[in-house]
Amino acid sequence: MMDMPTQKELIEWVDRLYELGFTPIPLKQNDKIPNGFGKGELKEWQYKRPDKKQIEKWKKDKLYKNVGLLLGKAHGNIVCWDFDNPEAFRALQLSTEKLVTDGCWVQKTPAEDGRYHLVVIDTKEVKYTREVKYGVELRANTCYIVFYPSTHPKEGNPQYDLLNTHKPGELQIPQKIDVMRLWGKWQKLWKDKFGKKFVKQDTLKENEKFDNSPECVKQAMKSGAPVGERQSTLIAMSAWLKQHNFPIDWSYDIINNWFETRCDREGKKKSKINECVETGYNDEYKFGCAYWRSN
Repeated sequence: MMDMPTQKELIEWVDRLYELGFTPIPLKQNDKIPNGFGKGELKEWQYKRPDKKQIEKWKKDKLYKNVGLLLGKAHGNIVCWDFDNPEAFRALQLSTEKLVTDGCWVQKTPAEDGRYHLVVIDTKEVKYTREVKYGVELRANTCYIVFYPSTHPKEGNPQYDLLNTHKPGELQIPQKIDVMRLWGKWQKLWKDKFGKKFVKQDTLKENEKFDNSPECVKQAMKSGAPVGERQSTLIAMSAWLKQHNFPIDWSYDIINNWFETRCDREGKKKSKINECVETGYNDEYKFGCAYWRSN
């Protein structure tokens, strides 16, 4: 297990990323949430790269507890594939060693074994924001990722692992490729292998209303729920799905998948989880931020 990063280490990575032409933003400690931004303030920088003076201000205010990396046209035309689905990564028969050798930034995420961020520069102007196919999210304009040496919000706060290097001075500009051409090739391969297996999960992640939903919903869907809050979270997430017109049979699959991948796999039988879904679909039930911690 890697050691927790020091403030000095975090700042060294901030400086190197900015030096390479990219945009590191401050995140909260052991979290994915931006630090020091009021509501809507991060939008100012989604299509505009901050100058060095702004980076120095964030550093002076000691806001870099974790490091985020803004993506898209304004930030070096950099994009990221987020492999939430280890099956999709294995299906491509990719070698992390070869990816690193070719110049792709390969970051192993702590959420689950076999999940990676693949970061490259698009050879064409980035005009897209995000797409989700077969449990893999292509992120670009308006998006960001948590970047090494940051720590994850899950129990124990494990560290993200950048397989290219652990020394900021050694990090080089990532590989340049035709992103959409490769993305299309991968989708064809996944379609042949998986068919419609991941359609429901993809539909949820791509749903525009999810992007505009309350922060409590986003946080719960991405980070899971701690012991003691799971039942209320299951019900509340189900109520949110109902409000956004997801059929209940889809919600059974989505919530069970969410529980298995974002929470401890033990502790509730599938029948009990489905009971929570049914409760959430009761017309008198509502969801809200009260069902989740704010941390």
